[in-house]
Amino acid sequence: MLELCPLGHQHHSIAVDNLSQALKTHITQCSSIDDLDESIQHGHEAISLCSEGHSGCDIYLINLAISLLSHFNY
Repeated sequence: MLELCPLGHQHHSIAVDNLSQALKTHITQCSSIDDLDESIQHGHEAISLCSEGHSGCDIYLINLAISLLSHFNY
């Protein structure tokens, strides 16, 4: 997916966040801490790609918070 929206593409941050969410979903099915760590890493990346006033940044922050909470509860 990230190959279709490389760094600099207008939808790259959305693609990174979607990957993060897919990994988080995979965790609930397979209990993989490595996937959870990767989800958190991609969540941080999605946020770092947001320019000031980016409309999706608040959603990325919520998604990252949920991943971090899942890691804490793991």
